[in-house]
Amino acid sequence: MRIGPIGEGLRERAAVLLGIGPRPLLETHSTLILSQALMVAAKLGLFEALASSALTPAQVAVRCSTDERATAKLLGVLEATGYVRTVAGNGCALTPDARKWLLPASAHSLHDSLLFRFVEWSWIGGLESFVRSGRPLDIHTGMPASEWALYQRGMRSLASILVREVASRTPLPRGARSMLDLGGSHGLFSGALCDRHPGLHAEILDLPEAVEQAAPMLAREGRGDRVRLRAGDARTDDLGVESFDLVFVSNLLHHFEASESRDVIRRAARALRPGGILVIQELFTPSSIRQDDQVGALADLYFALTSASGTLAVNDLAAWQTEAGLRPMRPVRFAMFPGAGQQNATKPGSPKRERWWGRRHGGCVAGGRRIPMDTIYSPGVEEQVKKSARDLHKTGDDAKKLFDDAVSRGQGAVEEFGANAQAAADRARAYMESARKKVGIATERVTTYADDNTAIVTVAAFGVGLLVGFLVSRKS
Repeated sequence: MRIGPIGEGLRERAAVLLGIGPRPLLETHSTLILSQALMVAAKLGLFEALASSALTPAQVAVRCSTDERATAKLLGVLEATGYVRTVAGNGCALTPDARKWLLPASAHSLHDSLLFRFVEWSWIGGLESFVRSGRPLDIHTGMPASEWALYQRGMRSLASILVREVASRTPLPRGARSMLDLGGSHGLFSGALCDRHPGLHAEILDLPEAVEQAAPMLAREGRGDRVRLRAGDARTDDLGVESFDLVFVSNLLHHFEASESRDVIRRAARALRPGGILVIQELFTPSSIRQDDQVGALADLYFALTSASGTLAVNDLAAWQTEAGLRPMRPVRFAMFPGAGQQNATKPGSPKRERWWGRRHGGCVAGGRRIPMDTIYSPGVEEQVKKSARDLHKTGDDAKKLFDDAVSRGQGAVEEFGANAQAAADRARAYMESARKKVGIATERVTTYADDNTAIVTVAAFGVGLLVGFLVSRKS
């Protein structure tokens, strides 16, 4: 997935394709203003003002206590971006995209996530210092309670994009009764898994500041003791021994050093019952930095700036799971959030249970479907996947070379055409100038000829007049 200029007409598309347009300007100045426009519109309540009916800019300004002219400018940006449309009577109405993603009451709302951008805005200002020193920000230290509250609401807002897919694709052992959720204080994933599996109970372990702000949100869900919060630190707290059927770790390990992540995985494996499953859910590191993976590269830089390790590689997670005595499974790639997914692993049971499990069930259960044991991760599977990835990458490189060659030839043809057209225009201009001069000479000659003829005609007419007068005078 990419962020970049999109031409709206044939000429603009050609300019983008041939690299003529000023990309750096669009990717810095324009995106800077656009992100602030969406953030400010969310903060001022513009989307809520338009939720029930269309309004004119003046009416929106009254409801939001803003300046009418400035509000009209902001609405213009929202309309050009596809979140607002103009209706009869100079009114503005929300588009379906805005209703889905930007209204606070929507099940898919990113409203709180947009408000959290104001906190992240100050973090991004530390990018130069990070690049110079290599020292990331410690975002969890020194955050006031107001920012912790916004942090929890923003993370829950982002989780709403994935919650249904996570609930349906997260594997659980058959008959699972208990799960430990590390770092999931907002409780959205744990709640969804408990709703899908009625016999499941969840315990959520997170930092005290996170638990304090998330508790009211979780209480409103009304699940009682089926989803409980516990204040602590996943790096140091005792996770127990063979206490859980599922350990769920979502978007947590990127905050830790590699050694800390390996230790958390080791202790999580010890906390699993035989046959239990460790789920690690993260935004994966791009396999390579390519032009078609821009969003993944940006996320990698963001997490490197704001956490201890940045995004994590699937192979590293699988290796750490193997070190902990677990059997890694094939990675799960989410459709709703490109780049995000799960690297899961099972804990072996007793030999008797393993044989029974393989014969009877052939694997574990995910979304009501059994996952065969032969899909479990192994070095052979890894090598086959790597080979397929290398072949696919080579095919992609070949296709890119062909595309670049076609673009280069196209640009050369355009330049050649432009040069030929310029030469033709110069020749036409010279021909027109020559023709103009010739026409001027011809016009001058005609004029001279006409003047000469006029004199001859005048003399002849005068002579004829004299002759006629003489004849008339003789006759009379």
